[in-house]
Amino acid sequence: MPIDTQLTTLFCLIDGFCTDISEQVEQYMLTCGKIKRVRQSQICASDVITLLYA
Repeated sequence: MPIDTQLTTLFCLIDGFCTDISEQVEQYMLTCGKIKRVRQSQICASDVITLLYA
C-alpha cells in the first residue's frame, strides 16, 4: 500500500476519533452562563495527532 494512502487512512481514523471525542466532551462541559464564540484554530487536533504519529 502506498505511503500516501496509508497516511490518508490514518488521518481519516484520527479525524473520526477527534470528532467523536469533541462531541462527547461538549456534552459534559459546564457553562458559565456567558455566550462564548468557539473559534476554530488554524490547525485541527487531528492534523497535529497525525503529524505526531506519522
